[in-house]
Amino acid sequence: GLKFNPGCIPTIHVWGNRAERASSVGKFGRPIVSSMYHLLFKKAVTEILTWQEPQKLSSRILLMASRHFYQIASRLLIWPRLPEDLRQEISIYAKNAGASRQFAMFALLLGEFDMFLTYRGCSTMAATAPLTRDGQLVMGRNLDFDSFGLADVLHILQVNHPSEPDEIPSAWLSWLGFWGTFTGWNRAGLALGCMVVNNAKNDDIPNLKARSCFTPMAWAYTKILRKCRTVEEGIGLLRTMTPLGPNNIMLADSTGNAVVVEWSTNRMQVRQIENGFLVATNGFRSK
Repeated sequence: GLKFNPGCIPTIHVWGNRAERASSVGKFGRPIVSSMYHLLFKKAVTEILTWQEPQKLSSRILLMASRHFYQIASRLLIWPRLPEDLRQEISIYAKNAGASRQFAMFALLLGEFDMFLTYRGCSTMAATAPLTRDGQLVMGRNLDFDSFGLADVLHILQVNHPSEPDEIPSAWLSWLGFWGTFTGWNRAGLALGCMVVNNAKNDDIPNLKARSCFTPMAWAYTKILRKCRTVEEGIGLLRTMTPLGPNNIMLADSTGNAVVVEWSTNRMQVRQIENGFLVATNGFRSK
């Protein structure tokens, strides 16, 4: 049975190819996911409306209008511009979870939408010699965001056992209803953690009409954990994708290397570890 206890994160192991794993996780969360999507959408839109002076219309009318607008916009503007492999997996996941792919996509993109509304307190830190006792690299992260009363209690640790020979086994910190990750590591020793950026400039924000394809940040990190063994490989893969929203990502590997990549539509800056220490929060530091 599916049970969530305070202070505990359920661990689920999934085997098979990507389609089989998406199907398994969708079925696992089916008792909760469909109703959770509707509640998540309502809470997220309510926060947006509160920020946008909802007294102009009743919140019920605005919520209904927002749901209708989102379904149209997602189908016509966002969905066609997502990578094909993501569209395939999220469709399988949503079908087996008993939900629409538009709401599954909404959950995946919530981090990008949230950057316009709130300030977060995420942070990552890496340290190595001479600051660590044994000279080995250590990395830590804090994920601080608006959970809308759901994500903080529906955490899961998803351990992936892929059947594809070219995919590295990995573990993701995720949530029910969320196909992807913001934090994870793989068997090759590569770890990552991301932070949505608050101080982005206008040219860091994507123009959906001007771009034919965008990669949601959670999907980019999923692909890194599946394919990359080192920091340099992770940076190389990021260079092949255009993000949907501006963010920082810390990458650390088993060789002792660690970097922060400042990544947006028009930015790709890499900050190296200096004097044994590296830190990042929700802001770009490079000029």
